[in-house]
Amino acid sequence: MRRAAALLLAAASIACPRAKPAGEPPRPSAAFSSSFEARAWGPEGRLRFRGIMAAEGGTRFRAEIAAPSVTTPLIVVAAPDGVLAALVGRRLYFRGDPGAPLLKVLAGVPVEVGAIPRLLGQTPGDPPAGCAASTRSWRLLPHGGQVPATLIIRCGDSGFRLHLSGPHPLDSAGSEGHFSLEPPAGYRETGLDEFIDSLKRSSRPDP
Repeated sequence: MRRAAALLLAAASIACPRAKPAGEPPRPSAAFSSSFEARAWGPEGRLRFRGIMAAEGGTRFRAEIAAPSVTTPLIVVAAPDGVLAALVGRRLYFRGDPGAPLLKVLAGVPVEVGAIPRLLGQTPGDPPAGCAASTRSWRLLPHGGQVPATLIIRCGDSGFRLHLSGPHPLDSAGSEGHFSLEPPAGYRETGLDEFIDSLKRSSRPDP
């Protein structure tokens, strides 16, 4: 897990984004990484996370979240086949299907993690039922792809906001391991309820 985190950190320092020329339509994004800030709010509470993320092809997503957002590092991976979440300090992991309701249980937001890369694409997929999604401020990547700096999903009184700071290309030839759903060696598998309970104890609420 530390090795994968180091690879993402290295990728985030290799180039700087450029502003999109005026009038130029967005082009598809390839694999990219970026530092990010995310907020989720709903009937179960308000959360704020900061960390590093990577996405590829509109279908795969990885986020690495560390202090001060959480007291033990959290890694979340979403792929077409499912979702993997791991609490590094507690050596726990949860693995579920693509619709595992992590955000819904944490904050009451009816958005599955797998919807995030889908909604970051040039032609975003449909938002979850009862929600509306919007993107802002497209950024041009050195390889020619583009990604939005901000994604906002609103679902009535709940929602999710993701802001990317300095997206950079991620070498797709070496990215397969970033999006693996294989659990880390030596970690104990838990059910969703136990994992969420451990995560809540490790999370710092958004004031």
